[in-house]
Amino acid sequence: MLPYKRAVRIASLIKRVVSEFMQSEMDAEDVGLITITGAKISDNLKNATINYSVYGSEEEKNRAIQYMNGKVGAIRCQIGKEVKMRLTPEIIVRYDESIAQGSRIDELIQQIHKSEKGCNE
Repeated sequence: MLPYKRAVRIASLIKRVVSEFMQSEMDAEDVGLITITGAKISDNLKNATINYSVYGSEEEKNRAIQYMNGKVGAIRCQIGKEVKMRLTPEIIVRYDESIAQGSRIDELIQQIHKSEKGCNE
């Protein structure tokens, strides 16, 4: 028996397919750098959630969110072509704020360290 559930293996495959698809689609668009950060699929394989983050300004982030919401059908079609499943799952795209939050926490820590150095001198 394989060490992972089927849903985990398929989610990994979906993440790869969507990443490759987005890489080929993004060349002509001005929406910032979109990174697929993860994919999850329900145990019954009917719903897939694709998480992504955006590197860029707030305006690029907003354009990327609109862009990704508009690409749901194309993403689902690509998954249907490349992932051999009886039914192609419904796709949900979600903006992943964890990277932005991590960057903000890192900035705050750096500020604390700078202020501590200023107090010690």
